[in-house]
Amino acid sequence: MKLQGDFLNFDIYPNIKTSDSLNFIYENNDKNTLIIIKNANPTNLEFLTKILTAIKFDITADILLLEISDKQQVNFSELKKSIKTNIENIILFGIETKQLDLQFRLPNYHKLIVNHINYLNAEDLTVIANNNAKKKALWTALQTMF
Repeated sequence: MKLQGDFLNFDIYPNIKTSDSLNFIYENNDKNTLIIIKNANPTNLEFLTKILTAIKFDITADILLLEISDKQQVNFSELKKSIKTNIENIILFGIETKQLDLQFRLPNYHKLIVNHINYLNAEDLTVIANNNAKKKALWTALQTMF
């Protein structure tokens, strides 16, 4: 993938502290994958389960699933240190990288490798569930990732 010229052309975000307790929904992480979502309502969890089943993942066994709110700030460095398992893949649904104190832009539906971690960004699960073109874009991106 060719990166646009603004990949590292951004305002520097201050390092943030993670003050709120984190809401991990699933924590087994057999496949070294962290998924961060905004809204873990039953409809979104059902849709995420279907997505993961398509790539042969089990939502309860293979991933770390973290829910954060629109306003919640999480220091990714602190988060990574607190996780006991290895993280090789990160998928963000409706999350901006600045919410995680990551100092790069992440275009939707394109895998990006930074510091030996595969990142994939997508819109919120509710948006994807209601749009066939976005479902296809997500599926294509997940195939390149896994």
